[in-house]
Amino acid sequence: MDNKSKPIKFEDMGFSPKDKLKIPSRRELSSSPWSDDQMRAFIERQKHVPNILAAMGIRIIRTVSYSQLKEEWDQADIVSVSSEE
Repeated sequence: MDNKSKPIKFEDMGFSPKDKLKIPSRRELSSSPWSDDQMRAFIERQKHVPNILAAMGIRIIRTVSYSQLKEEWDQADIVSVSSEE
């Protein structure tokens, strides 16, 4: 894969004007703590991440939950500590 990521524009994503209106703006997500509406807006924005990454030439090979990822990291830390001893 090419190391240079090409810049993408929102227009390049091919969203219809109606779809663009459904995507919450970053301003809606900027304050904390988040309300239920802000959390819903964040989740809605995240649904578009795979398409954006694909447009940048980045392929997702698998998805894991945070708890599974943390467990894998912890296992990797245990292995690296054991190999250092």
